[in-house]
Amino acid sequence: MPAPKVTKASLGNAIRAIRAAGLTPAAVHIEPDGGIRIEISEVIEKELPEGDLVAANDDALDWEEVA
Repeated sequence: MPAPKVTKASLGNAIRAIRAAGLTPAAVHIEPDGGIRIEISEVIEKELPEGDLVAANDDALDWEEVA
């Protein structure tokens, strides 16, 4: 029996569920048996240095503005 095909809808549902849980998907792996494995990105919060670096980040464009 051939492996089931991964659909755009099933992959989208998995990613939406991860994001709804407050997590960030980092990588998606499609297994030979048709399974989906999604790695989660761990966000490490660091204190930002004071000065120009913080000011530069305030002026960054959102992805929605770029597209």
